[in-house]
Amino acid sequence: MFRKRKNEDMSNEEFIEFEMPHIKLCSNYIEEFLIPNYVAFYISSGYYHNILTECPFKQHFNSAADVFNHTISNKNKVIAEVKRIMKFIYSLEIVEENPILKVKEI
Repeated sequence: MFRKRKNEDMSNEEFIEFEMPHIKLCSNYIEEFLIPNYVAFYISSGYYHNILTECPFKQHFNSAADVFNHTISNKNKVIAEVKRIMKFIYSLEIVEENPILKVKEI
């Protein structure tokens, strides 16, 4: 269903009722699926292609996540999902996060 376009601005009530649930749903999707999968791929691909620079996990995470230009509401949850994906899909485990990211194949 499409909302009919009006020649007036959306009211605050319409914004809260229609737009906000849509924005929240899309934001949750980005955090639950897109960011963790992309960051896990980014780090894993960098590891397997031997191109990761010597820096902390946080820096690699932020570099990859910045692609989405999205403020993450629960970073700990997203990081846990990144680690899970790296382990089960890419067979990699993070051994050390600071001062330099260290990863091992499992």
